[in-house]
Amino acid sequence: MADDSPPRPDSLRSLLDAQLRELADAVRASGGQVPSEASANAERLARLVQMQRDLSPPVRTGQRWRMVALFAAILALVSLLLLATVRETEIELNLVVSELRFTLAARQQLSEPLQLASLGASGLANAALPGAPAGASGATRVLLRAASAPGGGTISLAPLVGAAGAQVTLRTNDVPNELRLSVKGLDASVRADVSGTITALLPRRPKQTIDAATPQAVALAPGPGDVDLDLVALNPVVSPLAPSLAISTLALVRIDEVSQSGRSVVRRVSTLHSGSVFFNELAGRELRLRAREALRFGAARGEIRAVRFADGRLIVDFHGRVRGMASGSLDHPRDLMPSWLEWLRANQPLALLWGAALSLFGLLTTLWQWWKKNA
Repeated sequence: MADDSPPRPDSLRSLLDAQLRELADAVRASGGQVPSEASANAERLARLVQMQRDLSPPVRTGQRWRMVALFAAILALVSLLLLATVRETEIELNLVVSELRFTLAARQQLSEPLQLASLGASGLANAALPGAPAGASGATRVLLRAASAPGGGTISLAPLVGAAGAQVTLRTNDVPNELRLSVKGLDASVRADVSGTITALLPRRPKQTIDAATPQAVALAPGPGDVDLDLVALNPVVSPLAPSLAISTLALVRIDEVSQSGRSVVRRVSTLHSGSVFFNELAGRELRLRAREALRFGAARGEIRAVRFADGRLIVDFHGRVRGMASGSLDHPRDLMPSWLEWLRANQPLALLWGAALSLFGLLTTLWQWWKKNA
């Protein structure tokens, strides 16, 4: 059966090339004489090839759309890698703060043994003091102060133990060298050993003086809510917390509530003074933080390696994995999580290079084929 479909432009071009070669051979053979009929036939065929080329754009539309689709796909992929962030990343924090809140991931020792100049406690269910009258039991607050004279007195706070899920807040107070440690979820009573001359203040009780020639125990039973301990250490640079605390949440904001005209106004205040975030999965890249920059986490799990108290500020070292790390206001947060492009560049540079090379090769190949068909 005969094929009545129109000849393709490339087949007409091949016929024209063949006729031109034959015409050239004939001219050379005849010593420069151009056969008129062959020349006219080649000229008509050349016009037909040109006409066929002018009518061919609908045939090349699909090729153009394929090129546009390939370019759009590559652009979308690069945009996704640049804008999409990883879900979780490993970081280290070196921060200077005025307040720190966290949740214990497991039952563990919360603090180190501390030698104190004064110890204040509130939120208690009971306070048992050596030599105190029976009416002192059931006191919810107590303040112990060691005599400052040489050999006057000492207060030794035993290590605190927090239950799994205990909520802990550590912050600086207005009193010089004083820290407030608030814990909801203590796993045992607070024990302090006092010796020498100690002044004890209890609610609605006259001031008491404890003279202990040998260490005497003070037992402070925690109440159902937060237990607040105001600590003034003899050596302020000693860390108030035990090292390597396993935590499941971390917060660097303080919630202030102010009552005005019978209405409460609540605001969140950043406790950050300065610091840096180190991205371990980006070859240790450092991000410096500004004073009062609100640093927040959707989730944070890891360990507080150390907390030091210096110049009225807390210096915190944290290592762990975080999600949803952001800074700035709640209305206009700045996402600090690494993008997938940054992660690939730091962890899979060869795969990123090959992917970019193949994408570029595909785009250039498509452009080359389109140019050849339109040349």
